[in-house]
Amino acid sequence: MCTRTKTDYRGRSEVKHELKLRFLSHDDLDEVKKLCSEWFPVEYPDTWYKDITSDKRFFSLAAVLENRIVGLIVAEVKTRARCHREDINILSATFPSSTQVTYILSLGVVKEYRRRGIASALLTNLLSHLSTSERSTVKATYLHVLASNTTAIRFYERHNFRRHEYLPNYYAIKGLAKDGFSYVLYINGGQPPWSFIDYMKQFGSYLARIQPCTFPQAVARHTRNFFTNRRSWLPSLPSVNLPNMNLPNVNIISRIRGQNGSSVVQSPSVQAASSSSASPEGASSTSSANCFTSNQIHPLSSGQ
Repeated sequence: MCTRTKTDYRGRSEVKHELKLRFLSHDDLDEVKKLCSEWFPVEYPDTWYKDITSDKRFFSLAAVLENRIVGLIVAEVKTRARCHREDINILSATFPSSTQVTYILSLGVVKEYRRRGIASALLTNLLSHLSTSERSTVKATYLHVLASNTTAIRFYERHNFRRHEYLPNYYAIKGLAKDGFSYVLYINGGQPPWSFIDYMKQFGSYLARIQPCTFPQAVARHTRNFFTNRRSWLPSLPSVNLPNMNLPNVNIISRIRGQNGSSVVQSPSVQAASSSSASPEGASSTSSANCFTSNQIHPLSSGQ
């Protein structure tokens, strides 16, 4: 690729020669090892340099100027389940553990070529690669950075990375513990984990769709559906056959009518006695001796 030769809007001088981007190979191992020891305070094992220059699972891209590596970016695409414990919540819980994310292991530029757009060219190339249809399952790109590295933090924030988490004592540099930050950029429809404010917004949008007069009905409907769906959890009770006790059909509460004082309420014992009597006179005398009228209960209802 060719870079601009004029001064950009920040007043920085751009690279005036042709800048090429290519992937690292095993022949670059010694040169990459030398550059990383100059750029980063963290010491990497020899196996790490062998992996990033030979293993195809790493996206290892170098910026070459006049046959010299002046910058490189190393990233790895992996599933969310392979993330470290501090990065396991990088995505919303709605995404399964098989969802892919990209971790940027390192990004550096030779000192005399910094602030000339080389780091932006490397990062843009990586993000373009992750935006293809073959990488549509990658939902986030994240990295770790020293909390004191304000230059790198501003660089990533200009490229729309957002701070995800504060990592106290994350780095061990020359025997000293250093704090760090994790930064993340969501791509291909990825979403961050929900915060308390997000849950409140979702609940508010749900309430906005419900009319005030129908809110009690909606609560009752959801409650009924909740218990209906869980009815199968309840144990089935054995059926019980009650004996036939042949109880008389007795009204517990009877209406007492005050019209003409003719309504009479009889108890079951009186009804049995009147039905067993042979003469009408006996029935009449028994009934009058064991009954009460509405005038007896409501003495003012007779029109006095």
